[in-house]
Amino acid sequence: MDQDFIQDFVAETFDLLDEVEPQLIELSTGESPRCASTETLNAVFRLFHTMKGGAGFLGLSTVSGVTHEAETLLDLFRKGKGTLCTEHVHTLCATIDFIRLLLKNVAATGTEVGHEHGARHVTDKLRALIAEVSGRAEQIERQPEALSPAQPPAEEDQTRISAGADAPPPTAQSGPAVTPAMRASYAQEAEDALDQAEHALLALESPAGQEVHDGNLGAALRALHSIKGNSGFMGFADVEALAHRMESALELLRNGTAAIQPGITGMLLKMIDMLRATVAEIAGGGQGEIQGRDIYLDLLDDTVPGLVQARNQDAALAGDPAAQEIPVAVPAAPVAETPPAPPDPRPVTRTEQPAATAQPAPPKSPPQAPPSPPPAAPAGVQTRQDIRVDIQKLDALVNLVGELVIAESMVTRHPHVAEAEIESLDRATHLLRRVSRDLQDVVMSARMIPLAGTFRKMIRLVHDLAGKSGKQIALKLVGEATEVDKTVIEQIGDPLVHIIRNAADHGVEHPGQRRDAGKAEQATITVEGRHEGGEVWIMISDDGRGLNRERILAKARDNGLVGAEADEWSDERVFRLIFEPGFSTAEQVTDVSGRGVGMDVVKKNIEKLKGRIDIRSRPGLGSTFILRIPLTLAIIEGMMVRVGEARYTIPLLAIRESVQPEPSWITTTPDGQESVRIRDDFYPVLRLHQRFNKTPDHTQLHKGILILVECDRRTIALFVDEILGRQETVIKGLSSFLGQSPGVSGCTILGDGQVSLILDVAGLVAEREER
Repeated sequence: MDQDFIQDFVAETFDLLDEVEPQLIELSTGESPRCASTETLNAVFRLFHTMKGGAGFLGLSTVSGVTHEAETLLDLFRKGKGTLCTEHVHTLCATIDFIRLLLKNVAATGTEVGHEHGARHVTDKLRALIAEVSGRAEQIERQPEALSPAQPPAEEDQTRISAGADAPPPTAQSGPAVTPAMRASYAQEAEDALDQAEHALLALESPAGQEVHDGNLGAALRALHSIKGNSGFMGFADVEALAHRMESALELLRNGTAAIQPGITGMLLKMIDMLRATVAEIAGGGQGEIQGRDIYLDLLDDTVPGLVQARNQDAALAGDPAAQEIPVAVPAAPVAETPPAPPDPRPVTRTEQPAATAQPAPPKSPPQAPPSPPPAAPAGVQTRQDIRVDIQKLDALVNLVGELVIAESMVTRHPHVAEAEIESLDRATHLLRRVSRDLQDVVMSARMIPLAGTFRKMIRLVHDLAGKSGKQIALKLVGEATEVDKTVIEQIGDPLVHIIRNAADHGVEHPGQRRDAGKAEQATITVEGRHEGGEVWIMISDDGRGLNRERILAKARDNGLVGAEADEWSDERVFRLIFEPGFSTAEQVTDVSGRGVGMDVVKKNIEKLKGRIDIRSRPGLGSTFILRIPLTLAIIEGMMVRVGEARYTIPLLAIRESVQPEPSWITTTPDGQESVRIRDDFYPVLRLHQRFNKTPDHTQLHKGILILVECDRRTIALFVDEILGRQETVIKGLSSFLGQSPGVSGCTILGDGQVSLILDVAGLVAEREER
């Protein structure tokens, strides 16, 4: 089997599993209305059915067998023969975990070998539940031990074959509730796949070798396979049926049963035109119906030699010789087929009728051109709104925009330009500055991804944690549409997991304890995303017992992390001790927490993003962790300051204010530490010329400038000689040969070509407090 097929299947199935899990857990909560639960159950059933069909097509018998049993169990609930309970959901979630394990093995080795015992365990458990729900234990025990794509299907599948392989399953609806966003995404992907198939078919008519033709046939086959699966899931049965029949024809061309001829490729190209027009109609809000669909299917049968025979052979192998039409490849999702119609005057080339009813067939005529395609989408309907771009190209574009910002700064700040009093030059530089700013905003927004995908993965995590701990926990997701940089998405997954695990194990109480405290037995963990200024805030809160200050301090003393002076620390500074490596207040190590590594991972990942963490906790009322992350990691607003001849950039979001102090504001402690009093608050002073070993213009604080910077609600005053102004700053990483550079997060290139270090405010604040 083509390795590209397998990799596409693995990627698509992982996406399906991510969809299935939250819906399964939604069913187990029992909070949705009955109609919504029915729709969700149907959707979960269809997703498992799609996985089964794709696995069967690729010969992955273990995946096909496991998903078949899960599908059978879900079908019993759909038909009202049982009620879905927590045990069923746990088993189905365990089945999903096993399928993920299988898929990783398939992606790495191309086979399922090595997981036979696990597959037997999972299928036995599913069969036991099926027997319990349906009361058909004897029937299940009689099923063959070995699972394969060719095994006789369950009761529903038998009905489907007897009515024709393309018949839809008897569901209440032919597809999920299709939202405008789903419809737009489907249309975009279908158009891309049709373009790929069309280019591949056109290349078949070129005088190339067999190897090139096989590659083009494979590309067309993969594209139509994707259209078929997506259409089946969305409930567009006519598109699915036509794509499926075209896929079967291409399979015959690829294995050499049918020869590549202009007449065949021409017919397939006409079918692609028909599919493209139908997809445009779907994008405009249509139902995807193809007028004269059966005529198109018959034309393909008549044009491609051996297509009908191959499908009839597959029908016989499936155990139903009487079936009229069985496609070559098992579909990824069921396809609707119109029931047999009265005899058509056109020639019929299907299986022979019994002698008593056979009619002499008229002479075979050449295939006729298909009827006109359905009208395209109405005028004004936008059928394509986006395209997929390789992330490496997008990263390259971001880097080029960064270079453009630097070049713009070099031009507009050049002395000859800055000092010239030419009106037309001023207009030109203003336009250049505006266009570069707008371009920067557009490119940055292209990297933005909604938090929904990351947030919804937490649903399964909370479900499993509640089951292991014996607690009742509900997860509430807020602000899923909030968009963040792609790099942020990749880095926040682990911090979210560890904070939620910590909340479930340490923060949330058992139902009895919550009841005694006057709380609802079911705890709530809320994950919220929102934009706050130039940052993204991701807030994880619970309504549990909160952080215990005394317990944290006691554990920190046992570990030698703090001394007696810690009693005077603020609550937030004490709470931050939980981020120390190896720190944990758990009495014993469990499979949830207790080793003291989780919160350390949180701190390191957020620091990689140049972000920070706020902790808020009230005893008995719960805790809130706020992950504050820069909106973009490539270009920031900075304030340029001068210390002697050196110039430094301070992130604008970290600056509270700047002042030129009076001598009376300055206080020096007996140990030589300086602080400044501003509006009755004292702030420690950090002299940047001492920190970076520079020669300043002034050493007396009242002759320079103090810039108050804040991180994690801690504020210090940075002593500089002069503020040069605000500017866009393109972040450049420091070379690895410099090693660790405390207090510096990167550098930027100035308009005159010199380098300015970007200060790491969090590091400087922590360094000053440790003195």
